[in-house]
Amino acid sequence: MSMFKTFKISVFNKIIVNSMEIPVVCIIDDHLVVNSECCDLRTIKERYIPETKQLTPSVVDCISNAESILAMHYGKRGLDSTADFVTERNTLYDFITVDCSDGNDSEPDVKRIKELLCFDGLYLPLSKLEAIGYVPHSEAEIAEIAGIKYVRYRAAMQSASENRQCKLTMTTYGWEGFAKTISGDARYLHEPTQTAQKAIARQGLGKTNGNIVKDFNFTFAVVPDLETDITFSARCYSDAKNEITAETISVKKVATDGCGFITPSKARALADRLELSYLPSAFQVRYGQIKGILLVFDFQKYSSGVIKEDILFTESMKKSDFDTDKAQFLVANVSKPPRSYCEWNYQMLTTLNNCLTFDDISPYVENIKEHMEKALSSPEAALKFLGILSDISSLDGDDDSDDNGYNCVDKVSAVIQANPQLAMNIRWVKQSIKRKIDLVSKKMLFGKIPMPQSSVSIMAPDPLAFFNRLRLIGSGNYSFTDGKWIVPVHRQAKELAAHEFRYGDYEGELLASRNPLTHHAQIRKLQCVDHKGSAYWYKHLWQVIIFNAHDETVLGMGGADHDGDMCILTKLFTDLFRQADYIIYNANDTGDKAAKVVLTEEVVQHGILANLQQNMLGIICNINTRCVELINDPAALRKFVMLAGYSDGGSFGIKETPQMPYKPKFKDEQTAITYLEKLNHQLTTLSELEVDRPKTGYINRFCANQQEYALPFAPYWFVNIKQQLEKYQNRPAESNYQNRLGEPVRTLTKSYNDGRLVKIITDTLKPGRSGKQRWVQRTIEMMSDGNTIMATIQRFVQEQILDMEIDADSCFSIVESLKNSTILDIAEAERVMQDVRAVFELYCHDIAGNIRAMKNGAINQDDFNNALENIIGVCDERLRTISTDRAALAYAAYMLSIENGYGSQSFPFLTVLDGMVALLDDVKTADYYEINLCREIPRYLSPLLNEASHIIVYNRRFRLPENVDPSKTYFGDVALSNGSYELYRDLKGRVSLIIPKAPPKDRLNIVPFNESAEFSLKVSYKAS
Repeated sequence: MSMFKTFKISVFNKIIVNSMEIPVVCIIDDHLVVNSECCDLRTIKERYIPETKQLTPSVVDCISNAESILAMHYGKRGLDSTADFVTERNTLYDFITVDCSDGNDSEPDVKRIKELLCFDGLYLPLSKLEAIGYVPHSEAEIAEIAGIKYVRYRAAMQSASENRQCKLTMTTYGWEGFAKTISGDARYLHEPTQTAQKAIARQGLGKTNGNIVKDFNFTFAVVPDLETDITFSARCYSDAKNEITAETISVKKVATDGCGFITPSKARALADRLELSYLPSAFQVRYGQIKGILLVFDFQKYSSGVIKEDILFTESMKKSDFDTDKAQFLVANVSKPPRSYCEWNYQMLTTLNNCLTFDDISPYVENIKEHMEKALSSPEAALKFLGILSDISSLDGDDDSDDNGYNCVDKVSAVIQANPQLAMNIRWVKQSIKRKIDLVSKKMLFGKIPMPQSSVSIMAPDPLAFFNRLRLIGSGNYSFTDGKWIVPVHRQAKELAAHEFRYGDYEGELLASRNPLTHHAQIRKLQCVDHKGSAYWYKHLWQVIIFNAHDETVLGMGGADHDGDMCILTKLFTDLFRQADYIIYNANDTGDKAAKVVLTEEVVQHGILANLQQNMLGIICNINTRCVELINDPAALRKFVMLAGYSDGGSFGIKETPQMPYKPKFKDEQTAITYLEKLNHQLTTLSELEVDRPKTGYINRFCANQQEYALPFAPYWFVNIKQQLEKYQNRPAESNYQNRLGEPVRTLTKSYNDGRLVKIITDTLKPGRSGKQRWVQRTIEMMSDGNTIMATIQRFVQEQILDMEIDADSCFSIVESLKNSTILDIAEAERVMQDVRAVFELYCHDIAGNIRAMKNGAINQDDFNNALENIIGVCDERLRTISTDRAALAYAAYMLSIENGYGSQSFPFLTVLDGMVALLDDVKTADYYEINLCREIPRYLSPLLNEASHIIVYNRRFRLPENVDPSKTYFGDVALSNGSYELYRDLKGRVSLIIPKAPPKDRLNIVPFNESAEFSLKVSYKAS
């Protein structure tokens, strides 16, 4: 996948230059201009200064973006030339992503900046753009402001994910031509067929990252969606009326919402173009204004050739008419084979707390701990642990991001499998495993637990239900009401009935849920069946969970549809879980009746401005999690009820304290539970409304009434996850101050259980109304640490996992072992050494620059991963121009990597993995022996071993290095070549050398052993 250089800016951030805060933008002559004094548009690697290990400061960052429709149409492809190499330089300099998330709309300056961004634009210094090779195109507008020339970037588009993150995309191109190009000249640009918010979201599809499959030829038809009549019990929260009602709902369910179908032969062709090693069950695609998934189903054969097309798009997939000649076919995602593990997050664990306890979860947490303890000493345990992480890393759920912290897992596994004995002594392998252990420990502390018998799957509709009802009209069109059956009734295979589901050939119960998950009614129990007579037609769909067309299950899972939505599936605890006899159904009118408009630049500008506000989804879900946890913890609920009713401790000489707003809601425990269950339901529906806001524009009541939903309770584990413990720690028993209105405030705090239970009462002296006496307003807050599942998991991780002693430093060089490989051409390796060194230095420089940028906050984890992918790709291309001998390249890369130590040892494994694996596999029969230095060294010298990092062998005698023993302290006779040997230390304090045995005599291409040569096995550099 090609990567493109583009810009991003956070307009409300400030950067530090020479200990001074520098604004990112400023307003000059009613224009929003980028600070030209600190604007360096070079790439991060070009801004990195190795001598100081710092980046040249810049208010704009140049980052790598993955391939998209936007990049395909507007990306500039060029070449970068150096003295040694020529590489691609792909740029999107005519676009900039603007982040407005840190702005406070209550401040006039913030509002003004957002208005200028949307209605006027953002101005970048022309000289800075020209310095990186930018040449203005014919549509680019150059403006002179205060004597400086700027290029104007105008608000152009906003994807759904940008909407949620308070971002927008700006361009130097004229909007009308840009909109036609990026949308495939969609109909909503000419006719009022969409509401403004929907049209903006549809146009934003052009920013979807994925693989563009050029010249992918196929025939297609747009067919109607299957609609089925269903009736079910539901509880509905009305946002307009602010009330919950129990209802029996009868609706027409769109059973194929967002899903179409592709033939197996065309799917194989598509998989081949994507260079996949397997045939996916589903492809998530974008094609012009078509969005959704394509299920692999042999409808041509099922219909006995009646259906001629390769692909059937449903009407729900088609968001607007468009010009197919201007459309590109993009694959954003594909289904993955089912895995054995997936992460359960704290929302799922908290929601399941109504039927599970920590004792139910404990065996699985203990199992992960056991794998981590053994992963650095046993190849089998390491592969098992990495296999769990591989399962997790390929299952990203509903997250748009491809990263979840588990990069390089499969590469490490490949190295271990190639040579288990040798690999477990390679520092890069051990340090990689140690980083994964640290990462899993941290994730577990934050409520992400790897659980077995669980996976993540795309939610798919039943194709048999669709094609069993599809008809063909004489005109060649398709219908569900008129025409001839596509498949005669007597030939129709048995479809899934109500309350039946299919997951490969599994027969039994599954629990299914989606994120965000905050109510137990959103978890549904699925009865999976395997109708043998229909198995043939489902044979390509083993990677997805198939929902029947006849019940309400999918409607009760947080607003799910079939356009690529995923759910977590587990076989665990199906016997303990009791499914609610109703679903939470969102029946709110969210703007579908709003006026339809022609999408123009003015409409886009006003729409984006309306969207540049904080998304409330995280806040709503956080309150809901605290609400569910208070229900889960009876002891904490009793304490909170007592605190809500506390009326003593009068402040400011006023004895009578009015009832606090929480007292009626928490009058007693039963009243409290009733209120919390109602709040739980309200917030669950409000979160669904907030998820859909990017395409509906609907502003729910939470946005204007946050105080109504406030809950001043937080469990300790949740406060710890959100890194807000300092708010509750080291508080004085009593403090007095004045608030921003000048009113006296008295705060009383009581802390128990080492600060894990904290109660806070805040009294504010308010002025009386109409001359009456002043009165006291009292608010409360409480943090508690109970015995819920999440509280116990976090304590377990803190006490038993974070403090595990794990030895990750017992490593040695494998150079001598690699020399014994029969496939290694030493002469070729020496020939390419200097050319590989140039690539290696480039790699180290680029990696160091991006690490520094991420630490500085200039780029995020996604940006870093994109940069790393780009760096690896560039280095791989350059290495391939040096030699076709991958083993020689790998050997040279490894030799160079240990010159500077561990910090660069990733180089051979990330850029020439195939060569390294081939070498390791070839020397798999190598054996080793150990020399215990504690037995060899004289007792009076043994303390010096504590300071030594290596031992020198000279004339078959041991000698301590000069920095420990400056002269001629020799000891022990040994049959080893002259050289420097790294010390191996274990957790018990033993110090030894690990020595590769000589290879068998019958091995080919054995390099002659040079008795007088010195070779270094020391690896001492530590990464920043």
